[in-house]
Amino acid sequence: TTGSGANYLDRVDYGNDRAGNRTYRNIRVDQISGATTDQRDQAYSYDGLDRLIDTDEGTANDTTGAITTKTFEQHWKLDQLGNWEEFEQDDNGNGTWDLEQDRTHNDANEVTAIGLQGGGAGANWADPAFDAAGNMTTIPKPDTLTASYTGKFDAWNRLVSLNSGTAASYEYDGLNRRIKRVESSATTHFYYNEAWQCLEERSTEGGTATKQFVWGAQYVDELVLRDRDADANSGNGLEERLYALQEAQYNISALVNTSGSIQQRFAYTSYGVSNVLAADMSAGSDSYAWEHRYTGRRLDSGTGLQLNRNRYYHAQMGRWCSRDPIGFEGSEWNLYEYVNGSPANLLDPSGLAGNCFSKLKTCMSGAMDEYRTCKNGGVVMEHICRGWYAARVTLCWGAFFKCLGVKWPKNFKPNLIPPKKLPKLKILPFILPPWWDPDFGGPPNMC
Repeated sequence: TTGSGANYLDRVDYGNDRAGNRTYRNIRVDQISGATTDQRDQAYSYDGLDRLIDTDEGTANDTTGAITTKTFEQHWKLDQLGNWEEFEQDDNGNGTWDLEQDRTHNDANEVTAIGLQGGGAGANWADPAFDAAGNMTTIPKPDTLTASYTGKFDAWNRLVSLNSGTAASYEYDGLNRRIKRVESSATTHFYYNEAWQCLEERSTEGGTATKQFVWGAQYVDELVLRDRDADANSGNGLEERLYALQEAQYNISALVNTSGSIQQRFAYTSYGVSNVLAADMSAGSDSYAWEHRYTGRRLDSGTGLQLNRNRYYHAQMGRWCSRDPIGFEGSEWNLYEYVNGSPANLLDPSGLAGNCFSKLKTCMSGAMDEYRTCKNGGVVMEHICRGWYAARVTLCWGAFFKCLGVKWPKNFKPNLIPPKKLPKLKILPFILPPWWDPDFGGPPNMC
């Protein structure tokens, strides 16, 4: 992020293994202006299926990324389908688990019971319950996990109320976009562009704007800035402007005012539980009613649930509150699993992607491998290899958008010409979704 020397507004270093998995995330406090607290670095460990099984947090070695002083740890034991069989958490990095949890799942991968391991530490969370369509109707409260919400869903499996509307209620349009939210008697109306990006909020349907948003062109959740009526005085307009800084996973990491000064920061666990920090990276509180956080998605402050367009995400549980609307087109094995158990590497802005990004990478890799074989074989002419490559890439993108459940974006044209220098695709890092590589034509303007 903008800066140099020890005057960066924000700077994060990353490391990856040979399989492309992110192995560490090192916030360079020594190079960030005004930052003094250095205990939010993270190091990641994976199983043989490239699924996250451990996150150490604390102070990292600036060269290797290894955590030298641990302040927090989370550990997961996953079953073959990606469900959390066991989950442990060390709240202060002293080497003793403060939560030792086990979970039971049914054949539909629904969590049927959350308990403590025999003699294990920690509080016992509320047990979820599901309706016949797989929607979580008893939802552990993110801020008080021993209690729960009662969720109600409509015929299209969209969450319409929590606790019969006393906690929250929601309305949607015909495109599944949430257009109204009522939380604790506070009403918000949402207005979107064609890419499903919220452009404006109003407290009444015919009233003046209370917030407006500007989005970048690189990624659907690349938030540039937010204007807000902070003093509730419509006479002076949206007087507060804040710019958003985002990391590689598009987590909102800091807020900057029009003078270029950091006003607030955020830190996240691997699965997206957010913490508000002061400008110096010490513990802080939210002074700006900022809702866009983990991966740039909206966190409903009143309920603690995150909306990823087509369905809600529960960061504390690390899974979705309902089945994937596109069924097994998203994931071939688990309709509740979040990004194949790889939250440090993958994104799901639509709540539909699931396995779509990894399928696209595999398809693109196959196209490149086969083009390489065709070209190097010397049996057919070059233009035939190129034509076949173009057809295969087009099919890859068509399958990708079908997997996401969206139409082919009108303005998106993939690069159908093989790059002159063929990359070794099988070790391309998953720093960002595979379509980010410029050899693949860059990111589509997708919803």
